[in-house]
Amino acid sequence: MGSKNDPMAIAYRSMAPFSARAIIDACRPFEFLDEFPAVVEASPELKEQVRKKWKQLF
Repeated sequence: MGSKNDPMAIAYRSMAPFSARAIIDACRPFEFLDEFPAVVEASPELKEQVRKKWKQLF
């Protein structure tokens, strides 16, 4: 069930019995930082290709 503090439950009492929100903890634990793989990033060449192809969006 949704929380009593959920604005949807107040505004639409009969239409919002469940909360549509979630909390995702995507943090890396500090104790294991040295064991995590390196962060992946696209190459500068790929980034430039994407910018050229989709220039109207950037």
